[in-house]
Amino acid sequence: MASEKQRPSFTNCDFIQQVNIKVGPEAAPVSVFEDFICYHSKVFRNAFKGPWKEGEEKAVSVADTNLAVFGAFVAWLYTGEIPQAFGIDWEADEDILDSDDLSNDGYDPDEADEEV
Repeated sequence: MASEKQRPSFTNCDFIQQVNIKVGPEAAPVSVFEDFICYHSKVFRNAFKGPWKEGEEKAVSVADTNLAVFGAFVAWLYTGEIPQAFGIDWEADEDILDSDDLSNDGYDPDEADEEV
């Protein structure tokens, strides 16, 4: 598994460990590689690496998140780019860009302590 300090890539991540995210009010299932989502999001890192039920079950729900926005987030996790193919007008919908739901709150994994 990629460490918290090393940015995961498709050559150094643990392809076996996936986590399940239930997205939106309809709880649409989305599977994501744990290394990627935990590296890029303090929220998910705390959920999956902490002593919580979500960490044991490798599943979490984000009912207040739009599935298209979460899909763009997952694409960004893997590519570093926000896709335009999700039918979202990023410039017109400033609420999406201002959302703190999935943010790292300024977290920089390269400057993090060994323990989270």
